[in-house]
Amino acid sequence: MISIWQPIFDNAIHPIYRQDQLNRSLFYAPGWLVIVPSGMASDFQATIKDSARADWPEAVELRRRAVEAQETWEGLRTAAFTPLCLTLYLNNTCNLNCVYCFSRSSRSRREPLSLEAIRAAAEIVAQNCSADQKPMTVVFHGGGEPTLNYALIEQALDALEGMATDYNLDLFRYIATNGVLSVARACGLASRFDLIGLSCDGLPGIQNFQRPLQKDSKHTSSWFVERTAHIVHLAKKPLHVRVTITPETIDRQAEIAEYICQTLTPQEIHVEPVYTVEGDETKSRFQPTQAESYMEAFLQARQAAREYGIPWLASSSRPAEIHSTYCHIWRRVLNLTPEGVATLCFKLSDGESVHQQGFDLGHWNPLVGRFELRVNQIQDLCQKIETENEDCALCFNRYHCVRQCPDVCMLRSRTEVAGFRCQVQSMLADTLIQETADALCMNTSVQRPIIGIIPACL
Repeated sequence: MISIWQPIFDNAIHPIYRQDQLNRSLFYAPGWLVIVPSGMASDFQATIKDSARADWPEAVELRRRAVEAQETWEGLRTAAFTPLCLTLYLNNTCNLNCVYCFSRSSRSRREPLSLEAIRAAAEIVAQNCSADQKPMTVVFHGGGEPTLNYALIEQALDALEGMATDYNLDLFRYIATNGVLSVARACGLASRFDLIGLSCDGLPGIQNFQRPLQKDSKHTSSWFVERTAHIVHLAKKPLHVRVTITPETIDRQAEIAEYICQTLTPQEIHVEPVYTVEGDETKSRFQPTQAESYMEAFLQARQAAREYGIPWLASSSRPAEIHSTYCHIWRRVLNLTPEGVATLCFKLSDGESVHQQGFDLGHWNPLVGRFELRVNQIQDLCQKIETENEDCALCFNRYHCVRQCPDVCMLRSRTEVAGFRCQVQSMLADTLIQETADALCMNTSVQRPIIGIIPACL
Protein backbone atom coordinates (compact mmCIF):
# COMPACT_ATOMS: atom_id res chain seq x y z
CA MET A 1 0.00 0.00 0.00
CA ILE A 2 1.10 3.59 -0.65
CA SER A 3 1.65 5.43 2.64
CA ILE A 4 -0.14 8.75 3.10
CA TRP A 5 2.08 11.81 2.93
CA GLN A 6 0.52 15.18 3.72
CA PRO A 7 2.03 18.36 2.25
CA ILE A 8 3.05 20.87 4.92
CA PHE A 9 2.21 23.76 2.61
CA ASP A 10 -1.27 23.53 1.09
CA ASN A 11 -0.26 25.26 -2.14
CA ALA A 12 2.96 23.21 -2.45
CA ILE A 13 4.99 26.43 -2.19
CA HIS A 14 7.77 24.26 -0.73
CA PRO A 15 7.94 20.47 -1.25
CA ILE A 16 7.87 19.27 2.37
CA TYR A 17 5.65 16.38 3.45
CA ARG A 18 4.69 14.74 6.72
CA GLN A 19 3.72 11.22 7.68
CA ASP A 20 2.65 10.34 11.23
CA GLN A 21 3.49 6.90 12.61
CA LEU A 22 3.08 5.21 15.97
CA ASN A 23 5.85 6.90 17.96
CA ARG A 24 7.38 9.14 15.35
CA SER A 25 6.61 11.52 12.53
CA LEU A 26 8.54 11.64 9.28
CA PHE A 27 9.19 14.95 7.54
CA TYR A 28 10.43 14.64 3.97
CA ALA A 29 11.85 17.07 1.43
CA PRO A 30 13.31 15.80 -1.86
CA GLY A 31 16.29 13.67 -0.96
CA TRP A 32 16.16 14.52 2.78
CA LEU A 33 14.38 13.06 5.80
CA VAL A 34 13.90 14.14 9.40
CA ILE A 35 12.51 11.73 12.02
CA VAL A 36 10.79 13.51 14.89
CA PRO A 37 9.31 12.11 18.15
CA SER A 38 5.54 12.32 17.98
CA GLY A 39 5.30 14.74 20.89
CA MET A 40 7.55 17.25 19.14
CA ALA A 41 6.03 16.99 15.66
CA SER A 42 3.59 19.92 15.91
CA ASP A 43 6.21 22.36 17.12
CA PHE A 44 8.67 21.04 14.54
CA GLN A 45 6.13 21.65 11.78
CA ALA A 46 5.44 25.15 13.05
CA THR A 47 9.14 25.93 12.75
CA ILE A 48 9.15 24.65 9.16
CA LYS A 49 6.20 26.85 8.24
CA ASP A 50 7.51 30.02 9.91
CA SER A 51 10.71 31.13 8.22
CA ALA A 52 11.34 33.58 11.09
CA ARG A 53 11.67 30.72 13.60
CA ALA A 54 14.85 28.75 14.15
CA ASP A 55 13.83 26.62 17.14
CA TRP A 56 14.83 23.40 15.43
CA PRO A 57 17.98 23.51 13.27
CA GLU A 58 16.80 20.35 11.51
CA ALA A 59 13.57 22.10 10.50
CA VAL A 60 15.51 25.06 9.13
CA GLU A 61 17.79 22.71 7.20
CA LEU A 62 14.85 20.73 5.78
CA ARG A 63 13.19 23.94 4.60
CA ARG A 64 16.47 25.04 3.00
CA ARG A 65 16.75 21.70 1.19
CA ALA A 66 13.16 22.00 -0.03
CA VAL A 67 13.81 25.45 -1.48
CA GLU A 68 16.98 24.16 -3.12
CA ALA A 69 15.07 21.25 -4.69
CA GLN A 70 12.38 23.59 -5.93
CA GLU A 71 14.97 25.85 -7.54
CA THR A 72 16.62 22.84 -9.20
CA TRP A 73 13.23 21.73 -10.51
CA GLU A 74 12.46 25.13 -11.95
CA GLY A 75 15.91 25.20 -13.51
CA LEU A 76 15.19 21.92 -15.28
CA ARG A 77 11.88 23.24 -16.58
CA THR A 78 13.29 26.49 -17.93
CA ALA A 79 16.83 25.64 -19.00
CA ALA A 80 17.85 25.75 -22.64
CA PHE A 81 18.29 22.40 -24.37
CA THR A 82 22.03 21.76 -24.16
CA PRO A 83 22.53 17.99 -24.52
CA LEU A 84 25.52 16.35 -22.86
CA CYS A 85 24.78 12.83 -24.10
CA LEU A 86 24.59 11.55 -27.68
CA THR A 87 22.36 8.50 -28.15
CA LEU A 88 22.51 6.76 -31.51
CA TYR A 89 19.85 4.53 -33.04
CA LEU A 90 21.97 3.10 -35.83
CA ASN A 91 19.14 1.13 -37.41
CA ASN A 92 15.60 -0.17 -37.02
CA THR A 93 16.46 -3.80 -37.76
CA CYS A 94 16.92 -6.64 -35.32
CA ASN A 95 17.86 -10.31 -35.04
CA LEU A 96 15.25 -10.94 -32.33
CA ASN A 97 11.47 -11.02 -32.47
CA CYS A 98 10.56 -9.86 -28.96
CA VAL A 99 6.89 -10.28 -28.10
CA TYR A 100 6.65 -6.80 -26.57
CA CYS A 101 8.93 -4.76 -28.86
CA PHE A 102 7.82 -1.11 -28.86
CA SER A 103 9.61 -0.31 -32.12
CA ARG A 104 8.28 -3.29 -34.07
CA SER A 105 5.84 -1.18 -36.13
CA SER A 106 8.61 1.14 -37.31
CA ARG A 107 11.15 -1.47 -38.38
CA SER A 108 12.38 -1.16 -41.93
CA ARG A 109 15.38 -2.03 -44.05
CA ARG A 110 16.37 1.57 -44.65
CA GLU A 111 19.95 2.79 -44.64
CA PRO A 112 21.58 3.04 -41.20
CA LEU A 113 22.46 6.34 -39.57
CA SER A 114 25.17 8.17 -41.50
CA LEU A 115 28.59 8.85 -40.06
CA GLU A 116 28.28 12.47 -41.18
CA ALA A 117 25.12 12.94 -39.10
CA ILE A 118 26.83 11.38 -36.10
CA ARG A 119 29.81 13.73 -36.40
CA ALA A 120 27.60 16.80 -36.78
CA ALA A 121 25.42 15.96 -33.78
CA ALA A 122 28.47 15.04 -31.70
CA GLU A 123 29.91 18.49 -32.36
CA ILE A 124 26.92 20.07 -30.57
CA VAL A 125 27.26 17.70 -27.60
CA ALA A 126 31.03 18.21 -27.38
CA GLN A 127 30.62 21.99 -27.31
CA ASN A 128 28.06 21.73 -24.49
CA CYS A 129 30.25 19.34 -22.50
CA SER A 130 33.22 21.64 -22.90
CA ALA A 131 31.19 24.66 -21.73
CA ASP A 132 29.84 22.73 -18.71
CA GLN A 133 33.16 21.02 -18.00
CA LYS A 134 31.40 17.64 -18.09
CA PRO A 135 32.50 14.37 -19.70
CA MET A 136 30.93 13.48 -23.03
CA THR A 137 28.71 10.39 -23.16
CA VAL A 138 27.81 8.34 -26.21
CA VAL A 139 25.18 5.61 -26.12
CA PHE A 140 24.60 3.06 -28.87
CA HIS A 141 21.03 1.83 -28.54
CA GLY A 142 17.97 0.98 -30.62
CA GLY A 143 15.54 1.06 -32.35
CA GLY A 144 17.13 -2.09 -33.56
CA GLU A 145 20.18 -4.06 -32.51
CA PRO A 146 23.19 -1.70 -32.88
CA THR A 147 25.76 -4.46 -33.39
CA LEU A 148 24.17 -5.34 -36.75
CA ASN A 149 26.05 -2.28 -38.02
CA TYR A 150 29.33 -3.14 -36.35
CA ALA A 151 31.57 -1.38 -38.86
CA LEU A 152 29.62 1.85 -38.28
CA ILE A 153 30.06 1.45 -34.52
CA GLU A 154 33.83 1.34 -34.95
CA GLN A 155 33.85 4.29 -37.35
CA ALA A 156 31.65 6.32 -35.01
CA LEU A 157 33.84 5.52 -32.00
CA ASP A 158 36.95 6.57 -33.90
CA ALA A 159 35.32 9.88 -34.82
CA LEU A 160 33.96 10.51 -31.32
CA GLU A 161 37.23 9.65 -29.62
CA GLY A 162 39.02 12.08 -31.93
CA MET A 163 36.48 14.79 -31.18
CA ALA A 164 36.76 14.22 -27.42
CA THR A 165 40.52 14.64 -27.73
CA ASP A 166 40.10 17.87 -29.72
CA TYR A 167 37.82 19.29 -27.01
CA ASN A 168 39.93 17.85 -24.16
CA LEU A 169 36.97 15.81 -22.91
CA ASP A 170 36.68 12.44 -21.24
CA LEU A 171 34.45 10.15 -23.34
CA PHE A 172 32.18 7.56 -21.72
CA ARG A 173 31.11 4.83 -24.15
CA TYR A 174 28.01 2.69 -23.47
CA ILE A 175 26.25 0.14 -25.66
CA ALA A 176 22.94 -1.64 -25.11
CA THR A 177 22.81 -4.99 -26.87
CA ASN A 178 20.63 -8.09 -26.93
CA GLY A 179 23.81 -10.17 -26.77
CA VAL A 180 23.08 -12.22 -29.90
CA LEU A 181 26.40 -11.69 -31.63
CA SER A 182 29.54 -13.50 -32.65
CA VAL A 183 32.51 -14.09 -30.36
CA ALA A 184 34.55 -11.60 -32.39
CA ARG A 185 31.95 -8.86 -32.03
CA ALA A 186 31.45 -9.54 -28.33
CA CYS A 187 35.21 -9.24 -27.84
CA GLY A 188 35.18 -6.03 -29.87
CA LEU A 189 32.50 -4.48 -27.66
CA ALA A 190 34.37 -5.51 -24.52
CA SER A 191 37.56 -3.88 -25.80
CA ARG A 192 36.06 -0.56 -26.89
CA PHE A 193 33.21 0.24 -24.50
CA ASP A 194 33.38 1.39 -20.90
CA LEU A 195 30.09 -0.28 -19.99
CA ILE A 196 27.98 -2.91 -21.72
CA GLY A 197 24.25 -3.17 -21.11
CA LEU A 198 22.86 -6.62 -21.83
CA SER A 199 19.14 -7.31 -22.18
CA CYS A 200 17.96 -10.52 -20.52
CA ASP A 201 14.47 -11.25 -19.23
CA GLY A 202 15.50 -14.11 -16.98
CA LEU A 203 15.65 -17.89 -17.01
CA PRO A 204 16.04 -19.54 -20.44
CA GLY A 205 12.36 -20.48 -20.59
CA ILE A 206 11.32 -16.83 -20.07
CA GLN A 207 14.10 -15.35 -22.22
CA ASN A 208 13.55 -17.65 -25.17
CA PHE A 209 9.79 -17.13 -25.14
CA GLN A 210 9.82 -13.35 -24.73
CA ARG A 211 12.95 -12.72 -26.81
CA PRO A 212 13.13 -15.42 -29.53
CA LEU A 213 15.52 -15.35 -32.45
CA GLN A 214 14.13 -14.15 -35.77
CA LYS A 215 15.82 -16.99 -37.67
CA ASP A 216 16.24 -20.67 -36.89
CA SER A 217 19.47 -21.51 -35.14
CA LYS A 218 20.93 -24.40 -33.23
CA HIS A 219 21.24 -21.97 -30.30
CA THR A 220 18.69 -19.86 -28.43
CA SER A 221 18.88 -16.20 -27.43
CA SER A 222 19.59 -17.21 -23.82
CA TRP A 223 22.62 -19.23 -24.99
CA PHE A 224 24.02 -16.19 -26.79
CA VAL A 225 23.35 -13.91 -23.81
CA GLU A 226 25.23 -16.20 -21.45
CA ARG A 227 28.19 -16.44 -23.84
CA THR A 228 28.35 -12.66 -24.33
CA ALA A 229 28.27 -12.07 -20.58
CA HIS A 230 31.12 -14.54 -20.15
CA ILE A 231 33.20 -12.73 -22.78
CA VAL A 232 32.60 -9.36 -21.12
CA HIS A 233 33.71 -10.76 -17.77
CA LEU A 234 36.86 -12.24 -19.30
CA ALA A 235 37.71 -8.75 -20.55
CA LYS A 236 37.12 -7.40 -17.00
CA LYS A 237 34.61 -4.84 -18.24
CA PRO A 238 31.52 -3.72 -16.27
CA LEU A 239 28.25 -5.38 -17.21
CA HIS A 240 24.71 -4.21 -16.48
CA VAL A 241 21.65 -6.33 -17.23
CA ARG A 242 18.32 -4.88 -18.28
CA VAL A 243 15.21 -6.93 -17.43
CA THR A 244 11.72 -6.39 -18.80
CA ILE A 245 8.99 -7.67 -16.48
CA THR A 246 5.69 -8.60 -18.11
CA PRO A 247 2.34 -9.49 -16.52
CA GLU A 248 3.28 -13.13 -17.15
CA THR A 249 6.52 -12.86 -15.16
CA ILE A 250 5.37 -10.49 -12.42
CA ASP A 251 5.50 -13.22 -9.74
CA ARG A 252 8.77 -14.71 -10.97
CA GLN A 253 11.00 -11.74 -10.25
CA ALA A 254 12.89 -13.47 -7.43
CA GLU A 255 13.62 -16.44 -9.72
CA ILE A 256 14.78 -14.06 -12.43
CA ALA A 257 17.07 -12.27 -9.99
CA GLU A 258 18.59 -15.56 -8.79
CA TYR A 259 19.28 -16.72 -12.35
CA ILE A 260 20.86 -13.46 -13.49
CA CYS A 261 23.00 -13.14 -10.37
CA GLN A 262 24.24 -16.72 -10.61
CA THR A 263 24.68 -16.96 -14.38
CA LEU A 264 25.44 -13.48 -15.71
CA THR A 265 26.89 -11.90 -12.53
CA PRO A 266 26.45 -8.25 -13.53
CA GLN A 267 27.40 -5.23 -11.45
CA GLU A 268 23.77 -4.01 -11.55
CA ILE A 269 20.36 -5.22 -12.71
CA HIS A 270 17.97 -2.60 -14.09
CA VAL A 271 14.30 -3.55 -14.08
CA GLU A 272 11.40 -2.07 -16.07
CA PRO A 273 7.75 -3.07 -16.35
CA VAL A 274 7.00 -3.76 -20.01
CA TYR A 275 6.13 -0.72 -22.12
CA THR A 276 2.93 -0.65 -24.11
CA VAL A 277 3.18 -1.28 -27.84
CA GLU A 278 2.14 1.69 -29.98
CA GLY A 279 -1.24 0.96 -31.55
CA ASP A 280 -1.91 -1.98 -29.22
CA GLU A 281 -2.04 -0.49 -25.73
CA THR A 282 -3.90 -3.50 -24.28
CA LYS A 283 -1.11 -5.95 -25.13
CA SER A 284 1.29 -6.84 -22.31
CA ARG A 285 0.06 -3.92 -20.23
CA PHE A 286 -0.09 -3.85 -16.46
CA GLN A 287 -3.31 -2.75 -14.81
CA PRO A 288 -3.42 -0.40 -11.79
CA THR A 289 -4.71 -3.28 -9.65
CA GLN A 290 -1.41 -5.12 -10.22
CA ALA A 291 0.79 -2.41 -8.71
CA GLU A 292 0.92 -3.90 -5.21
CA SER A 293 1.69 -7.43 -6.39
CA TYR A 294 4.37 -6.08 -8.72
CA MET A 295 5.98 -4.15 -5.88
CA GLU A 296 5.84 -7.10 -3.50
CA ALA A 297 7.59 -9.32 -6.06
CA PHE A 298 10.07 -6.53 -6.87
CA LEU A 299 11.15 -6.32 -3.23
CA GLN A 300 11.50 -10.10 -2.98
CA ALA A 301 13.75 -10.04 -6.05
CA ARG A 302 15.74 -7.15 -4.62
CA GLN A 303 16.40 -9.20 -1.49
CA ALA A 304 17.43 -12.20 -3.59
CA ALA A 305 19.88 -10.05 -5.55
CA ARG A 306 21.25 -8.52 -2.35
CA GLU A 307 22.40 -11.98 -1.27
CA TYR A 308 24.85 -11.76 -4.18
CA GLY A 309 25.75 -8.11 -3.54
CA ILE A 310 24.07 -7.01 -6.77
CA PRO A 311 21.61 -4.05 -6.86
CA TRP A 312 18.14 -4.72 -8.32
CA LEU A 313 17.17 -1.24 -9.51
CA ALA A 314 14.30 0.75 -10.98
CA SER A 315 14.96 3.91 -12.99
CA SER A 316 11.41 5.28 -12.83
CA SER A 317 11.71 6.68 -9.29
CA ARG A 318 15.04 7.96 -7.98
CA PRO A 319 14.52 9.88 -4.71
CA ALA A 320 18.15 11.00 -4.56
CA GLU A 321 17.73 12.84 -7.88
CA ILE A 322 15.50 15.63 -9.14
CA HIS A 323 13.97 14.27 -12.34
CA SER A 324 10.77 13.98 -14.32
CA THR A 325 9.75 11.99 -17.40
CA TYR A 326 12.04 10.23 -19.85
CA CYS A 327 11.71 13.13 -22.32
CA HIS A 328 15.12 13.88 -23.81
CA ILE A 329 14.69 17.62 -23.19
CA TRP A 330 14.65 16.87 -19.46
CA ARG A 331 17.54 14.44 -19.68
CA ARG A 332 19.82 16.57 -21.92
CA VAL A 333 20.09 13.81 -24.50
CA LEU A 334 20.46 14.24 -28.26
CA ASN A 335 18.94 10.99 -29.58
CA LEU A 336 19.27 10.36 -33.33
CA THR A 337 17.08 8.02 -35.35
CA PRO A 338 18.58 6.25 -38.38
CA GLU A 339 17.31 9.10 -40.59
CA GLY A 340 19.41 11.61 -38.63
CA VAL A 341 16.39 13.10 -36.81
CA ALA A 342 16.63 14.00 -33.11
CA THR A 343 13.69 12.49 -31.24
CA LEU A 344 12.11 13.81 -28.04
CA CYS A 345 10.92 10.31 -27.08
CA PHE A 346 13.09 7.19 -27.00
CA LYS A 347 10.10 5.06 -28.05
CA LEU A 348 9.96 6.81 -31.42
CA SER A 349 12.85 5.19 -33.22
CA ASP A 350 12.23 6.28 -36.81
CA GLY A 351 12.12 9.77 -38.29
CA GLU A 352 8.68 9.40 -39.83
CA SER A 353 7.02 8.67 -36.48
CA VAL A 354 8.94 11.50 -34.85
CA HIS A 355 7.65 13.97 -37.45
CA GLN A 356 4.08 12.67 -37.18
CA GLN A 357 4.02 13.21 -33.43
CA GLY A 358 5.64 16.64 -33.64
CA PHE A 359 8.58 15.41 -31.51
CA ASP A 360 11.37 16.50 -33.88
CA LEU A 361 14.12 18.34 -31.95
CA GLY A 362 16.41 18.76 -34.95
CA HIS A 363 17.92 17.01 -37.93
CA TRP A 364 21.07 16.47 -39.94
CA ASN A 365 21.11 18.84 -42.90
CA PRO A 366 23.50 17.50 -45.56
CA LEU A 367 23.00 20.61 -47.71
CA VAL A 368 24.75 22.83 -45.16
CA GLY A 369 26.80 20.07 -43.51
CA ARG A 370 25.61 20.56 -39.94
CA PHE A 371 23.07 19.35 -37.41
CA GLU A 372 20.30 21.91 -36.91
CA LEU A 373 18.30 22.08 -33.68
CA ARG A 374 14.70 23.27 -34.02
CA VAL A 375 14.85 25.92 -31.31
CA ASN A 376 11.23 27.12 -31.61
CA GLN A 377 9.91 23.55 -31.63
CA ILE A 378 11.97 22.73 -28.55
CA GLN A 379 10.64 25.80 -26.71
CA ASP A 380 7.05 24.87 -27.58
CA LEU A 381 7.55 21.33 -26.33
CA CYS A 382 9.15 22.61 -23.11
CA GLN A 383 6.11 24.76 -22.39
CA LYS A 384 3.76 21.83 -22.93
CA ILE A 385 5.84 19.49 -20.77
CA GLU A 386 5.88 22.04 -17.94
CA THR A 387 2.11 21.74 -17.41
CA GLU A 388 1.27 19.12 -14.78
CA ASN A 389 -1.76 17.30 -13.48
CA GLU A 390 -3.19 18.94 -10.38
CA ASP A 391 -2.89 15.65 -8.49
CA CYS A 392 0.87 15.62 -9.13
CA ALA A 393 1.37 19.08 -7.64
CA LEU A 394 0.85 17.88 -4.04
CA CYS A 395 2.44 14.43 -4.38
CA PHE A 396 5.48 13.72 -2.17
CA ASN A 397 7.14 11.93 -5.11
CA ARG A 398 6.57 14.77 -7.55
CA TYR A 399 10.26 15.57 -8.12
CA HIS A 400 11.39 11.94 -8.49
CA CYS A 401 8.85 10.37 -10.82
CA VAL A 402 8.52 9.71 -14.55
CA ARG A 403 4.72 9.92 -14.21
CA GLN A 404 3.05 7.44 -16.60
CA CYS A 405 5.85 7.86 -19.15
CA PRO A 406 6.35 6.24 -21.59
CA ASP A 407 2.93 4.53 -21.67
CA VAL A 408 0.98 7.76 -21.29
CA CYS A 409 2.68 10.81 -22.78
CA MET A 410 2.21 14.08 -20.90
CA LEU A 411 2.09 15.84 -24.27
CA ARG A 412 -0.88 13.76 -25.43
CA SER A 413 -2.92 12.92 -22.35
CA ARG A 414 -3.15 13.94 -18.70
CA THR A 415 -6.03 11.74 -17.71
CA GLU A 416 -4.30 8.71 -16.22
CA VAL A 417 -3.30 9.68 -12.71
CA ALA A 418 -2.64 6.94 -10.12
CA GLY A 419 -2.20 4.37 -12.88
CA PHE A 420 0.07 1.35 -12.55
CA ARG A 421 3.36 3.20 -13.06
CA CYS A 422 2.35 6.09 -10.83
CA GLN A 423 1.51 3.72 -7.97
CA VAL A 424 4.67 1.63 -8.37
CA GLN A 425 6.86 4.73 -8.40
CA SER A 426 5.23 6.11 -5.27
CA MET A 427 5.68 2.77 -3.51
CA LEU A 428 9.32 2.61 -4.58
CA ALA A 429 10.01 6.06 -3.15
CA ASP A 430 8.04 5.42 0.03
CA THR A 431 9.87 2.12 0.62
CA LEU A 432 13.23 3.83 0.36
CA ILE A 433 12.17 6.58 2.77
CA GLN A 434 10.84 4.07 5.31
CA GLU A 435 14.00 1.98 5.08
CA THR A 436 16.13 5.07 5.57
CA ALA A 437 14.11 6.02 8.65
CA ASP A 438 14.45 2.53 10.12
CA ALA A 439 18.20 2.50 9.47
CA LEU A 440 18.66 5.89 11.16
CA CYS A 441 16.73 4.70 14.21
CA MET A 442 18.27 1.24 14.39
CA ASN A 443 20.66 1.90 17.25
CA THR A 444 18.92 4.73 19.03
CA SER A 445 15.55 5.76 20.34
CA VAL A 446 14.07 8.88 18.80
CA GLN A 447 14.35 11.53 21.50
CA ARG A 448 15.29 14.43 19.26
CA PRO A 449 14.97 15.02 15.52
CA ILE A 450 17.28 12.86 13.42
CA ILE A 451 18.16 14.07 9.93
CA GLY A 452 19.36 11.83 7.12
CA ILE A 453 20.00 11.69 3.39
CA ILE A 454 17.96 9.40 1.16
CA PRO A 455 20.37 7.02 -0.63
CA ALA A 456 20.65 6.87 -4.40
CA CYS A 457 18.68 3.68 -4.92
CA LEU A 458 16.67 0.93 -3.31
